[in-house]
Amino acid sequence: MDIKARIEEVIIQRGLTKSKVAERMGKYNQAFNQLITNPKWETVEHVADAIGITTEELLFAPLEKLSSGNNPSDGDNSNLPRLPEQLRTIGMLVCPNCGKGFKLGIENV
Repeated sequence: MDIKARIEEVIIQRGLTKSKVAERMGKYNQAFNQLITNPKWETVEHVADAIGITTEELLFAPLEKLSSGNNPSDGDNSNLPRLPEQLRTIGMLVCPNCGKGFKLGIENV
């Protein structure tokens, strides 16, 4: 699954719309669609903030744990990978299977 599809699924699961998330980010819906098509790491962080979850939850949490009545940020998310703060700021992720860090790269196809 690509990152745009994941973001769209999480938005729906949280009971939001792309328009509402775009509004929370101070963007128009069309600009938001362009941003999530080829997002930079900072965009992923802003989207997660606008949805009300962490970047780890946005990228890795099972969808059923992200329902609008279930706020993973308030509960036990010990099953989610936690990123060291240094890795978050330079656009890296940690593999949930092996624990190794990797850079998030997106390219135009």
